[in-house]
Amino acid sequence: MEIYVVVVMLLLSVHQNGITQSITEPTTTTQLSIAAVSEEIDSESNFTTDDYLSFETNSTEVPNSTSVGPTEGAKAQSTQLNTKSSKSNLCTCNLQRNFCDINCCCDEDCSFNDKQVFSYCQPENRHYDTRYCDYMKYIYINNTSVEWHVNQNGLFCIIKSNLPPSYILQRKQPLKTFDDAQSEKINKFSFQNHATSIDQRHEFDRNEKFRYGNSIWLVRKNGIVKFQVPNKFITNRCILEEDVLAMKNVENVCTQTDISEENPYLSLKTFSEHIYVISAPNLVNMSKYKHGIFEDCPRNVCLPIVPKICDALSNVCVDVAKNDSRAAVKCSFRLREYKNDCVNIVKTIEYNFYHGNAGFSNVVVLATLENITSSFGRKETEFTQKFSVNFWWNNQTSNFSENLSGNPGYLIGKPILTAKLVNVGNKTNVSLKIKRNPLKFTENFLTIPENELGDCVSSEKAHLAVEFGYNLLTKCRFWQNIPTGNRTVNGTEICRKIQKSILDLWSVYENRIIGSFGNANANVLSDWLKILLKVRPDSVMNKTFGSFNGKSGHVFCSGLVSHLIIDIYHSKIDIDELMNQEKILGVSYSFDTVNKSFTFHNHTRSVFFEMDLKTSVVFYDISGQKHKKMVDSPTVNIKLPHDFFYPFIKVDNGVFRMKSTYMMWFNIVFLLGCQVLINDI
Repeated sequence: MEIYVVVVMLLLSVHQNGITQSITEPTTTTQLSIAAVSEEIDSESNFTTDDYLSFETNSTEVPNSTSVGPTEGAKAQSTQLNTKSSKSNLCTCNLQRNFCDINCCCDEDCSFNDKQVFSYCQPENRHYDTRYCDYMKYIYINNTSVEWHVNQNGLFCIIKSNLPPSYILQRKQPLKTFDDAQSEKINKFSFQNHATSIDQRHEFDRNEKFRYGNSIWLVRKNGIVKFQVPNKFITNRCILEEDVLAMKNVENVCTQTDISEENPYLSLKTFSEHIYVISAPNLVNMSKYKHGIFEDCPRNVCLPIVPKICDALSNVCVDVAKNDSRAAVKCSFRLREYKNDCVNIVKTIEYNFYHGNAGFSNVVVLATLENITSSFGRKETEFTQKFSVNFWWNNQTSNFSENLSGNPGYLIGKPILTAKLVNVGNKTNVSLKIKRNPLKFTENFLTIPENELGDCVSSEKAHLAVEFGYNLLTKCRFWQNIPTGNRTVNGTEICRKIQKSILDLWSVYENRIIGSFGNANANVLSDWLKILLKVRPDSVMNKTFGSFNGKSGHVFCSGLVSHLIIDIYHSKIDIDELMNQEKILGVSYSFDTVNKSFTFHNHTRSVFFEMDLKTSVVFYDISGQKHKKMVDSPTVNIKLPHDFFYPFIKVDNGVFRMKSTYMMWFNIVFLLGCQVLINDI
C-alpha cells in the first residue's frame, strides 16, 4: 500500500487589525474569488499522448513557514505577501513592452504615479489550489507603494506534501499538415465576443479625476462639450457622433453622401480650428468660465489641437499654417457634364493624445486629403472616411513589433501576429531569422483587403485586420492595367502577371509565419508557425495559363485565384496557474480558382482586368478534453544474482540434483526462516 504524508499548518487568515504598514498611507486591497480545484480524473480521451503536452507539478512547499503542532495551539505568524502576478512572472494584461498598460496592475513598467490614472485592475484567469497555504500570497493585490503584511492564523492548510507530481494532458501540439487542419473543421463553431460597457457621465465635473474611461472635454465656441467622432449606424453613412473615452482607442469608418463645401465633416478646419482639449478637469478654474466662454484659459489646461497633413503613400506629415488653403474644401461645378470637382476633402483623421499620469500634454491630428469628382442630379456619390483616436504615454513612440495580442494567450478581438522567415548569412553558413518591420502594421499583423466603395484596397493606411475570434467574409472588386509593351502579346505571361497581382494583394508568401501565442517572441523560432498551404504559391503560378486571340482582342486566363480561404485552429491550454490561454495550433490557406477573359487594348498596349475577390476567415476551436493525472508509482524490477541457486546442480539428463551436505544446510536455513516469520506474526 502506498502511503502519502501531508503536513498541515494553520490557514493564514487576514484581519483588518492585523495589517502592518511601513508608512502611513491608505492601502487598497482587492480580494479575488478563487474557484476550488476538482480532483476528479476524467475518462480517457481518443487523442494520443503525442497530441498533448504534460506540465509536471513538483511537491508544494511554503518557504519561511513553520508547521504548528496540534498541541501547540494557534500561534500567529507574519509573512510578507508577494505582489507579483504569478510564480512564472507572467502578466496577462501586459501587452506593450517597456510601457505601462492602462489598468494593468501587475505591469512592472507602471510606476506608482502611473497607476493613479487606473480605474480598476484587469482580472487574470488564474487557478490556485486553496488546500495549500501559499495560495494566500496571490489572492490580494497591493496597488500602492506601501509595504504591508498579513497576520496568519486560523484553519488548517497544507504546507508540504509528498504526493506524486501531477500533470495535465491537453491539446497543445501544432497541426503539421493541411489535411490534419481540414479534419479539425468538422462540427466546429466559432465563439462570440462578450462586450463590456462603461459608465459615462454627461455633465462636466471639475472634481473628476483623470482616469481611464472618463469623458474627454473640449472648449469650443458653444462652451464645454464632449469629444466625439463621426460613426455609422445601421447603414454605412456617417449619421451620428460617438463619445470618445480617455485612453480607449477608437477606429470608425463611415461614408459621406453630401459632397459639397457646406458639409463641415469634409474640411480639416472642423477637426482642429478653434478647438481646445481640457488636459484634466481638476485643473479648470471655473471662475473664468462665464457665459460659455473661457477668459484667458492657460495653455497647459486648454490644449490646442495641432493639425498636420500627411501623404497617404509615404506617411510624411507636414505642419499646417494658420491660413493654409488646404485646410478648407473648394468645389467647382461643371454643369454641362453634371460633375462636381472638390479638392482638399478629408479622407482620414487620426487624433493622437499624449498624456502622463496627471492629464493630457499634447494633441495632434493627422489628416490625409483627396481630390474627387462626383456626379450631381443623378446617382448619389459615396465618399468613405476613416476616423481614429489613439492614446500614447508622453515618452511612447509607435512600434508595432512591441504590441502584443495577449500575454501569453490571444485575447478576443486582438490582431493575429505575423512575421517573415528569411535566410541570413552566406552560402556556407545560412541561418533563419524572423523579420518584422516595427513601423508597418501590415508586416506585424494579419490583414486582408478592405472593401472601399466596392474596390479592393490594401495598404498601410487602408486594410482590414483579422481579429482573433471574429469570422470574416468579404467581397470586393479588384482591377488593374497590365502593360504588354510593343512586343508580341503572350497570353500566359499576362495571366501570370494578373495572378501575381492577386496574390500580392492578399500578401500570400511562402515565408510568412504566424505567432502561436499573443506574445510570440521574434527571437524564438518555436513561437511561430508556418502557414499550411494546400497548394504552394509557386505551384499556383505554374498552373496559371493563358491564350491570346488576336482577332477578338481577348486574353483568356485559366486558374486565376478568386477566393482565399483562411482557417485558423486554436486551443485553450493551461500554463502554470493561467487557465484557458488561447494558442493557435495551425493556420491553413486554400484557394478557389476561376477562368476569366479580359480585353486587350491595342492603342495602349495593355490588358485591363477586373474581377471579384472573396476572402473568408473562420476560427475553429479544437480544444481537447483536459485530463489531470498523477504520476505512476515506480516499478520495482527484482533480479536475483546468477548464483542464487548455487546448491542446485544440473546433471546431464537435465535433472537438478543437490549434494547431501548442501541439502542439510539448506533445510536448516529454511526451518530457521519459517520460525522467524511465525514469531513476527
